[in-house]
Amino acid sequence: SQKGPDELAETTTDFITIGPTIKPKIGIDVGGVLNGCDNDSPNVDPNWHLSKKSAAPQCEEALSAIIESFGRDNVYILSKCGGKMREKTDIWLWQTMRLQDLGLKPENVKFCLRRSGKEGKGSIAKGLNLSFFVDDKDECLRSVYYEGDSKHAVELNQGKYFHFAWGGNRKRPP
Repeated sequence: SQKGPDELAETTTDFITIGPTIKPKIGIDVGGVLNGCDNDSPNVDPNWHLSKKSAAPQCEEALSAIIESFGRDNVYILSKCGGKMREKTDIWLWQTMRLQDLGLKPENVKFCLRRSGKEGKGSIAKGLNLSFFVDDKDECLRSVYYEGDSKHAVELNQGKYFHFAWGGNRKRPP
C-alpha cells in the first residue's frame, strides 16, 4: 500500500539518507485498558460511563504522556462496541473524561462491532500502520497485527503490542 507524504519521514545523517520510514503510531483499547471496567460484563455498574472513577489507574496521566510522545495525530483509540455501549463510550471519552483536553482527536477514535474478522479491530486498523497497540484481548492484538497489516510498521519502529490485564484492576491476567 502507498503511504501519504504525512506518513513518510526521511532520516538524514551528515553523509547519508537512510530512506523513508513510517512514523510510530499507537492504538489503545477503551474497555479494560483506559477504562478499568470490563464494559461487556453483565456485572458492571450500568452508570460506569458517568464516573471518572471507572478509569484505569493513572489513565489520564498515561494518555497525556502518550499523546506528547507520539504526537496527537499518531494516537488512536480502537474500541469494539456498538449501540448503547458505543453511546456510553462516547459519553465517557468526551464528557466524563474530557480526553479532548489532553489532545485526543475525535477523528482518531474508531469503533468496530467485532474483535476480529471483517468487522473487527484489524479492519479499522488497516492503513493506520500501528507500530504500538494496547488491548486486554489477545484476539484483538492478533487482529490488528495480522488483519490490520501492522507487521511492517512494528518492525520499522521496533514497536510492541501490549496485552493489558484488565485496566490493572484484576488479580490475575486473562
